[in-house]
Amino acid sequence: MQEASAEIMSHYLLDTNALNNLLDYVDASALMPQMRGCIYVTHIQKDEIENTKDFARRASLLECLQEIGPDRWPTETFVLDRSRLGMARLGDNGPYAAILTDLDRRKRKTNNPNDALIGETAELHGAVLVSDDGDFADVMKSRGVRVVGWREFVSEMTTQVAPDTPV
Repeated sequence: MQEASAEIMSHYLLDTNALNNLLDYVDASALMPQMRGCIYVTHIQKDEIENTKDFARRASLLECLQEIGPDRWPTETFVLDRSRLGMARLGDNGPYAAILTDLDRRKRKTNNPNDALIGETAELHGAVLVSDDGDFADVMKSRGVRVVGWREFVSEMTTQVAPDTPV
């Protein structure tokens, strides 16, 4: 039986850099089972991985993504040339535009639309965003989203209890 002080598992939406960190993490095989049932991605992360130029790295990242078996959430806004049919909602543009504007004000990057879609999804699902991208993390924190870096995520994964585990 777990101690009463153990935290109940949260929902975590992984940014693509978190998947890269997982691949490089020395104890990934021990961490992966603890991630099942609480890890989420959108199609954006897989699309970004598929654009990795290093073939061996891309193959390893795709294998890692398959191994952790994250649940997939559709993005909350459909953006032409970014979103995939059936994997994005046709919505009212929610907070996507505001997040993108805030990201572009900090630093205009080609992946800002992807980050805005991931961030919006985390915000609307009440998920913890796992990202080591400082600008992205700052923008999402300013919107009230809980953001953790890779090291904090690993720490939380090793101390959390699954929701159906008796405390």
